[in-house]
Parts: sequence; structure tokens; C-alpha cells
Amino acid sequence: MLESVRKKQQLYPKRYRDEDYLRHSALLLLSLGGRSAVRYSLCGVRNSANPSGICRLHKFCPYCSFLEKQKALAKYVPAYESGIWFSIHGSFTGDLTMNSTTDYYDLLEYWDAYKLALRQLVKDKSIRGVFWTEELAVNQMLPVHVLPHIHAIVEADNMDEETITKLKNMVSANLKNRLGPDCLAPNIKIKNLNSPRKLLSHVQYQIKPMKVAKAYDLAWTRASLNNRAQAVLLNSQLTDLVSGYSLVTNRRFKINSAGNLASKAKPYIGTRKKEIKAAKECVREVLEAGVDYIEMEDRETKDSSLSLAFERN
Repeated sequence: MLESVRKKQQLYPKRYRDEDYLRHSALLLLSLGGRSAVRYSLCGVRNSANPSGICRLHKFCPYCSFLEKQKALAKYVPAYESGIWFSIHGSFTGDLTMNSTTDYYDLLEYWDAYKLALRQLVKDKSIRGVFWTEELAVNQMLPVHVLPHIHAIVEADNMDEETITKLKNMVSANLKNRLGPDCLAPNIKIKNLNSPRKLLSHVQYQIKPMKVAKAYDLAWTRASLNNRAQAVLLNSQLTDLVSGYSLVTNRRFKINSAGNLASKAKPYIGTRKKEIKAAKECVREVLEAGVDYIEMEDRETKDSSLSLAFERN
């Protein structure tokens, strides 16, 4: 399976250009196992079992994540002039220690806290629409420390202190109702997206696969020095991380929308299916202009790099 991944990178260097792709894939293949590992290794290869050739594991696969990103860009970037746009980084202070696969169910409570609060803001007409993604940052291994969080774009007249405080209080209340007082406190950052390029950059940043290679390699340096048992424990924790995350997110939507940014809603302001070709051209024009780049920083992984490539299928 890893040889198949290596060949894909040679055949499609733009699709799989991440320098950590092979390392990341090796760790995933060993941890996923079974049909998911086969699907991942054969992503991009049409076969009788999967005629589309797409594994659809966009929470792990960079190419499938890229395809989802293309869809989102075509939906929202052409709608820039139809709204007033803001970004939300919805995280928490601190992180969670995962001791077993059952601990991963707590992730759902943290994501749900933001989901319920954002939908309530739409219902209260504090905002008109929201598009958000649920992510998991792997901060450390041996032991495993992770941070569930969300990234969102919002269409609203304003995101003032009153609205931000309201969002924060609702997220906190949702968590305490489910997990009690000993939960992480919400940490929310808001930015105004006052140009098409800034909107494009943030939508791109919202959709990306979980990365495990960096945290694993840092832990491996410590694990392999003296006591080989620590290396065995590290590999066991990695398997629990990948399987636990997969288990709790099975059939759960990582990518969500509500209000006028939901394509099935009556007030939807984004691109309709019949307009998709023109929308993709609009995205390319915004990308090629390249005059108003928004610097994004992934605080959880301390990785400020952001690829802005918008490729043709």
C-alpha cells in the first residue's frame, strides 16, 4: 500500500506535493488498517470497487481535502459582493489528554458546543449565515494531547463585542451542561474579511486533513532513546488516535453550513450548481490578482504555511 502511495506522488506531484505526505501516509496506513487503508492507498486510482477513484477520506487525505476545498471556494468567493464577511477561529484554552479510545467521544461535545451556538446565532438573527469546519489539532504524543476546534466564515452586518460575548457564553454553557465545570474554556478570535482574497484565503485554510507526522516524530525522538517499550507505547497511542478519531467522526459532517450560506436554504447567497463554471473562473481571477493576502496561523500546530494553489481537475 505504501508503494502505491509513493507511485501516486510520482505520477501526480501537484496533488501530493506535501513534503510530509509519504511519512504521514505510512503512519496512517499502519493505524487505519482494513478497507480504509486500502481506499486511502488507492485514492486517485480508478478500480472496479471504486469507479470514481476517490477515497473520500478528506479528514486524512490531502487530495480529497483539496477537492472539498475547491467546492467551497466556488460556492463562496464569487458571493463576496453579496455580503459582509468575518472569520471565526473557535478554539479552547489548553487541550485534552487522550488516555483511551473512549476519551475521543469528548471531542464531539466540544465541536457540538460550537455547532449549537452558531446555529443559535443564525436563529436569533445575530448573523445571517455561517460556514464552518471541525478540526482536530494533534499537539503532542506520548502522551496524546489534542485540541478540537472550528474555523468559520460568517456573513453578518457586524461581529461586535456583544455578539462575540454571546457566542462565547453559549459555547461555555453548552459544554458545562454536557461535561460539567471541568471543561476547557472557549477561546474565540474574529477577523474582518474585507476583500475577496481574504475570503478566499480563509476558506482555503478551513479545509485541510489532520496531520500526525510532526507530533509523532517529536515523540519518537524521546521514545527511542533508551527504553524501547516507549516506542511500542507510542505506536499503540497512534493507532488509538487514528481509530478513535475515525470512530467518533464516522458519518459525522466535518464541513457544515447554516443560514444564507447553506445551499439548501431559501436565502442562500452562494453559487448555484448551474453557475459553477463561471464561479471557478471567478476564483481563479481572485487568486491570480494576488494583491491582498491574509496571513493565517495555525496556533495549534504552530504552522503558518498556507498553500494557495487552485488547480484544474
